Amino acid sequence: MSSPETYPAHPNPYLPPGPPAAPPGNKPLNVLGLVAVISAGVGLILACVPAVMVVGWVLLVVGFVLGIVSLFRPGRGKALGISALIVSVVGTIVGFIVFIVVVGFAFAGLASSAADDSSEVVIDVPAATQSSAAGPVGEGTIDNPLPLGTPIITEDWEVTVHGVAFDQTEAVMAVNPYGSPPAEGFQYILADVTMTYTGDAAEGMMPLWVGIAYITASGKTTETAAVDAPGEMDRLANLLPGDTATGAVVLLAPEVGAEDGVIAVRSGVTTDMVHVAVQ
Repeated sequence: MSSPETYPAHPNPYLPPGPPAAPPGNKPLNVLGLVAVISAGVGLILACVPAVMVVGWVLLVVGFVLGIVSLFRPGRGKALGISALIVSVVGTIVGFIVFIVVVGFAFAGLASSAADDSSEVVIDVPAATQSSAAGPVGEGTIDNPLPLGTPIITEDWEVTVHGVAFDQTEAVMAVNPYGSPPAEGFQYILADVTMTYTGDAAEGMMPLWVGIAYITASGKTTETAAVDAPGEMDRLANLLPGDTATGAVVLLAPEVGAEDGVIAVRSGVTTDMVHVAVQ
């Protein structure tokens, strides 16, 4: 007699169904990548605003670093991390272009002595200068410059040129061993300058907004020297309201007749140019 056939046990019809299987390829949100994208995006925006571009650069770096870290998190999507890297790189390029444009406009405005604007410039002449018998007090023009040590006060800045040191090519090249010497017939000079930010922008401003240049006796503006100097002012430092920066500014002057020129100061692109004597 054959044995009876056996059948598998019938599943219990009263047991609840199990949880649905997760769709293939669906990964948890990469929170670190999301933070990286947000940081890079905000950095891109701020890097285009001159007053806060330094903050934008910092956020771009943060977004780039977090984007790289997020790519190595196991079990997380990589799209946000890759997006953060792209936005950070694009933001850095855009921010650099904006920085170059801002600097170009600042120095272009300084070199244009014929600019006509209505910004008020207050010349705060010290009492000692007013009573001097050496000659009349300067008016700040190229033919009648202000004496050294005269504060120049505008809406956002107070700038004082304390003195000018000539024949500083050797000293400048000592801190720039790989830099380029001045062109033939020219020398490096150092202007000792103090800049105080008196504006009310909470984010502050950089001294770079204040244009400093040398104008020859014939009225030609020399190019600003792009070299380091001993005791140089950090013109990229962000100054908050009331902060002061003091130091040397490197300028280019002719080897012959440098003492006959003047220093031109423009505290912003839209303010009048003020001229200061060099000695």
